[in-house]
Amino acid sequence: MDALTIMFYGNKTLMDALNAVDTVDWDRPNVCGVWSVKDIVSHLAASELLTSDIFGLFTGAAEKPMFDRMAAAYATWNDDTVAERRGLNAEQALAEYKTAYLEKMARAEVIGPELLAKSGTIPWYGESYSLDDYIVYGDYGHKREHAAQINVFRDLLKSGK
Repeated sequence: MDALTIMFYGNKTLMDALNAVDTVDWDRPNVCGVWSVKDIVSHLAASELLTSDIFGLFTGAAEKPMFDRMAAAYATWNDDTVAERRGLNAEQALAEYKTAYLEKMARAEVIGPELLAKSGTIPWYGESYSLDDYIVYGDYGHKREHAAQINVFRDLLKSGK
């Protein structure tokens, strides 16, 4: 598996969906539950920071603040991290996402394909799972799901609903 390519295409799918919705519509609610497009982007920025922290466990990073926060407040982490970003405008939310994405990709490159594919390296996710597994489910699949929600929202906007 080529994890870097998979993460690239997850990001591309998301960017394509975002580019199809004018940022003036990013604050409209109910795209994903009560979340707006901007909330989804804020959520994905936090998720990128989380994945970067996970990769940091394998690259010698001294701190893992988002990982620690998620572990401490799993049940409310999504809503908490979105609420913290409510004051951002669309451009700021997207800038945070893009910066976090680049940091995550840089850390993944350092890890390398052999360690990314090694089973049993993330026992907190599942005993036999590898970072590659997490990338497919927790990164790529996650972005595909939210991109699909954004695309449905775009279609509703076009139809006037």
